Amino acid sequence: MKEEYIHRAKQVFNTGLTLNMLQEYISKELQEIDRNTVQYMIEEQQERIDAMEKENEELERRNKMQQEQLEAMESEIIELRKMVEKLSGMQK
Repeated sequence: MKEEYIHRAKQVFNTGLTLNMLQEYISKELQEIDRNTVQYMIEEQQERIDAMEKENEELERRNKMQQEQLEAMESEIIELRKMVEKLSGMQK
């Protein structure tokens, strides 16, 4: 009876030890998964930021080009008005 008790006590102890080891292993793996998830999220956000910066640069380039076109058109309008005034003055 005493030997059986000792045997069962050892089994319980070993099982408890195994469960603690398993729990420790799982805990470490979950920490690693958390780190990897955070890193993945950071990388995803950086990709979005990079894409938005690229899009912003393209929009700024287009805006500058349109601004230059507008300025050229305004200059052309001024020149055309001068020509109209000149022609109007010649008809009188």
